[in-house]
Amino acid sequence: MDPAPPDPSAPLRRDQLIEDLRAFIIREVLDGDGLGLDQTTPLLQYGIINSITLVSLLAFIEERFSLTIPAAELVPKHLVNLETIAELVLRQQDTTA
Repeated sequence: MDPAPPDPSAPLRRDQLIEDLRAFIIREVLDGDGLGLDQTTPLLQYGIINSITLVSLLAFIEERFSLTIPAAELVPKHLVNLETIAELVLRQQDTTA
């Protein structure tokens, strides 16, 4: 069971954001096996993120953090690992604040 979504008016904490993203990927993409998955694991290179899992991840971000990531931002350099995805989410939060 996921914890309650964060308050949309409160700034996201980077470390909590990374942990939420990691938990989602472990649960939904890796079928519960997160051994070795950390904030620098190359998600695209290892095939963890692909077109199908990206759609699920974006839906999770929208539901969990009340943010929509613009299609123009969905480029490989923003999807390298959990750190780059977290930075993308944080930048998007800054633009909607």
